[in-house]
Amino acid sequence: MKHSNSKLPKSFLWGSATAAHQVEGNCINNNWRNWETTPSCHGYSFLHEKQPAALACDHWNLYEKDIVLMKEMRLNAYRFSIEWSKIEPIENQFDHSVIKHYSQKIDKLLENKITPMITLHHFSHPLWFENMGAFEKEVNIKYFLRF
Repeated sequence: MKHSNSKLPKSFLWGSATAAHQVEGNCINNNWRNWETTPSCHGYSFLHEKQPAALACDHWNLYEKDIVLMKEMRLNAYRFSIEWSKIEPIENQFDHSVIKHYSQKIDKLLENKITPMITLHHFSHPLWFENMGAFEKEVNIKYFLRF
């Protein structure tokens, strides 16, 4: 990828983007995992060959190698989502090791001069939130704000 001689301003962000559920792996406690593993009312899977995201590309464990690849591609921005269902797997119980993991990932991006751009909700949320009606009930917005 050659973009250094382009006419874009130096402040232009040239990056990539992902969704936690699609790349991290082991997002087993959210509404999308539930959708992936629940057959339709007609008994068929919504997924091609019934393959849920499962381990995906294991970005959770391989993010440092992925950042090296971003650097090799000369990217200077990375938009990624934070998986709420990993941070708060049970209502009002926060997993501080997950928060630390995301903090380390952000630090590694900054060390490599890659601007982190964080998406707080990329259409996945914890099952406990889904089971209480998620965003369909205005009263539930307080849980997202707390997150």
